[in-house]
Amino acid sequence: MAKAFIHESAYVDDGAQIGSDTKVWHFCHVLGGAVIGERCSLGQNVVVMNGVRIGNNVKIQNNVSVYTGCILEDDVFCGPSMVFTNVVNPRSHVTRHLFVFIGGNNNSPIFSFFNFPSF
Repeated sequence: MAKAFIHESAYVDDGAQIGSDTKVWHFCHVLGGAVIGERCSLGQNVVVMNGVRIGNNVKIQNNVSVYTGCILEDDVFCGPSMVFTNVVNPRSHVTRHLFVFIGGNNNSPIFSFFNFPSF
Protein backbone atom coordinates (compact mmCIF):
# COMPACT_ATOMS: atom_id res chain seq x y z
CA MET A 1 0.00 0.00 0.00
CA ALA A 2 1.05 3.56 -0.62
CA LYS A 3 2.19 5.90 2.09
CA ALA A 4 -0.31 8.56 3.29
CA PHE A 5 -0.51 11.76 1.24
CA ILE A 6 -0.37 14.99 3.26
CA HIS A 7 -0.94 18.21 1.30
CA GLU A 8 1.75 20.85 1.88
CA SER A 9 -0.77 23.27 3.47
CA ALA A 10 -2.04 20.69 6.00
CA TYR A 11 -0.75 20.39 9.56
CA VAL A 12 -0.26 16.97 11.10
CA ASP A 13 1.05 17.27 14.65
CA ASP A 14 3.58 14.91 16.19
CA GLY A 15 1.88 11.88 17.70
CA ALA A 16 -0.92 11.67 15.11
CA GLN A 17 -1.23 8.30 13.39
CA ILE A 18 -2.31 8.23 9.76
CA GLY A 19 -2.85 4.97 7.87
CA SER A 20 -1.54 4.08 4.43
CA ASP A 21 -3.32 5.33 1.31
CA THR A 22 -5.00 8.07 3.36
CA LYS A 23 -5.19 11.57 1.87
CA VAL A 24 -5.15 14.72 4.00
CA TRP A 25 -6.04 17.68 1.80
CA HIS A 26 -5.65 21.48 1.88
CA PHE A 27 -5.63 23.34 5.22
CA CYS A 28 -6.48 20.31 7.38
CA HIS A 29 -5.22 20.06 10.96
CA VAL A 30 -4.76 16.68 12.60
CA LEU A 31 -3.70 16.99 16.24
CA GLY A 32 -1.35 14.65 18.05
CA GLY A 33 -3.11 11.63 19.54
CA ALA A 34 -5.59 11.33 16.66
CA VAL A 35 -5.70 7.94 14.92
CA ILE A 36 -6.82 7.79 11.28
CA GLY A 37 -7.15 4.46 9.47
CA GLU A 38 -6.18 3.33 5.98
CA ARG A 39 -7.68 4.55 2.68
CA CYS A 40 -9.37 7.60 4.23
CA SER A 41 -9.85 11.02 2.68
CA LEU A 42 -9.97 14.23 4.71
CA GLY A 43 -11.29 17.07 2.54
CA GLN A 44 -10.21 20.69 2.66
CA ASN A 45 -10.21 22.41 6.07
CA VAL A 46 -11.00 19.33 8.21
CA VAL A 47 -10.02 19.47 11.88
CA VAL A 48 -9.38 16.23 13.79
CA MET A 49 -8.71 16.75 17.51
CA ASN A 50 -6.58 14.62 19.79
CA GLY A 51 -8.22 11.43 21.06
CA VAL A 52 -10.31 10.95 17.90
CA ARG A 53 -10.32 7.52 16.25
CA ILE A 54 -11.25 7.21 12.58
CA GLY A 55 -11.60 3.75 11.00
CA ASN A 56 -10.66 2.55 7.51
CA ASN A 57 -12.24 3.78 4.25
CA VAL A 58 -13.73 6.89 5.86
CA LYS A 59 -14.48 9.89 3.67
CA ILE A 60 -14.76 13.25 5.40
CA GLN A 61 -15.89 16.16 3.24
CA ASN A 62 -14.76 19.81 3.49
CA ASN A 63 -15.04 21.89 6.68
CA VAL A 64 -15.83 19.02 9.06
CA SER A 65 -14.74 19.26 12.71
CA VAL A 66 -14.25 16.04 14.70
CA TYR A 67 -13.71 16.75 18.40
CA THR A 68 -12.07 14.74 21.17
CA GLY A 69 -13.89 11.56 22.14
CA CYS A 70 -15.50 10.86 18.77
CA ILE A 71 -15.04 7.47 17.14
CA LEU A 72 -15.91 6.95 13.46
CA GLU A 73 -16.03 3.30 12.46
CA ASP A 74 -15.02 1.82 9.08
CA ASP A 75 -16.72 2.98 5.85
CA VAL A 76 -18.28 6.16 7.29
CA PHE A 77 -19.15 9.13 5.05
CA CYS A 78 -19.31 12.62 6.60
CA GLY A 79 -20.96 15.30 4.50
CA PRO A 80 -19.71 18.89 4.21
CA SER A 81 -19.57 21.12 7.29
CA MET A 82 -20.60 18.49 9.83
CA VAL A 83 -19.48 18.98 13.44
CA PHE A 84 -18.96 16.10 15.85
CA THR A 85 -18.79 17.31 19.44
CA ASN A 86 -17.91 15.61 22.66
CA VAL A 87 -21.32 16.31 24.25
CA VAL A 88 -22.14 13.04 25.99
CA ASN A 89 -25.79 13.78 26.78
CA PRO A 90 -27.17 16.29 24.23
CA ARG A 91 -30.56 17.88 24.77
CA SER A 92 -32.74 19.82 22.35
CA HIS A 93 -34.86 21.40 25.11
CA VAL A 94 -33.14 24.03 27.22
CA THR A 95 -34.83 26.14 29.88
CA ARG A 96 -33.76 29.72 29.57
CA HIS A 97 -33.58 31.94 32.61
CA LEU A 98 -34.14 35.67 32.61
CA PHE A 99 -33.09 37.95 35.44
CA VAL A 100 -34.80 41.34 35.36
CA PHE A 101 -33.62 44.28 37.43
CA ILE A 102 -36.70 45.60 39.24
CA GLY A 103 -35.23 48.02 41.76
CA GLY A 104 -32.71 48.69 44.45
CA ASN A 105 -29.42 50.43 43.95
CA ASN A 106 -25.81 49.61 43.07
CA ASN A 107 -25.12 48.24 46.54
CA SER A 108 -28.20 46.03 46.78
CA PRO A 109 -29.94 45.42 43.45
CA ILE A 110 -33.24 43.55 43.33
CA PHE A 111 -33.81 41.07 40.53
CA SER A 112 -36.80 38.97 39.54
CA PHE A 113 -36.21 35.50 38.07
CA PHE A 114 -38.25 34.04 35.17
CA ASN A 115 -38.12 30.64 33.41
CA PHE A 116 -38.77 30.52 29.68
CA PRO A 117 -39.00 27.23 27.75
CA SER A 118 -37.10 26.81 24.49
CA PHE A 119 -38.91 27.52 21.29
